[in-house]
Amino acid sequence: MTAEKWRNRVVGHARVRAGDLKPHPLNPRTHPDFQVRALRAVLDRLGWARSLLVHRLADGSLGLLDGHLRQSLDPDALVEVEIVDLDEREARELLLCLDPLGRLALTDLERAAMLRQLCPVDNPDLHALFDTVGRAEDALRALLESLGNAGQADKPPPKAVLEAKYLVVAECPSEASQRALLAELRGQGLVCRALAS
Repeated sequence: MTAEKWRNRVVGHARVRAGDLKPHPLNPRTHPDFQVRALRAVLDRLGWARSLLVHRLADGSLGLLDGHLRQSLDPDALVEVEIVDLDEREARELLLCLDPLGRLALTDLERAAMLRQLCPVDNPDLHALFDTVGRAEDALRALLESLGNAGQADKPPPKAVLEAKYLVVAECPSEASQRALLAELRGQGLVCRALAS
């Protein structure tokens, strides 16, 4: 089947109260404590940057297919949802596809390291989350090989063109000297931030 024949199942977007969404009763995903802390840290730093995925139920309400953890953090939050036209059988199939498809992607470790360098964070949960990118992919590569896909999975992606950045980390003897150095550097027009180890 070609892309021209693929149906567009997205039928709309809306902003709704998170607690009004009905979580799918067969959602197989569970959320460990670290994921909860990491998501809170992402929301604190960046805010809502992705819609939740829903479908219309027989009674007219919205059934949640993706975004269960985000919904659970604050039932009173107004969240953006993407509405797809799927019946219940198709919704169950999609629940089996969403996370596994995303997990099958492999990581360009060089790009991941560069991204980590360009995104320093003070929050330990965010730092740990960023550090997971590309970890423990040996089992995934073995699985893809067993599925007859190793050749394509190992093809290197095209090199990214990234703007060069020149970074300096300075160790200060005290918080007061750190603040003084930051003020001096900012006075010279440099973009800088405080880090704590």
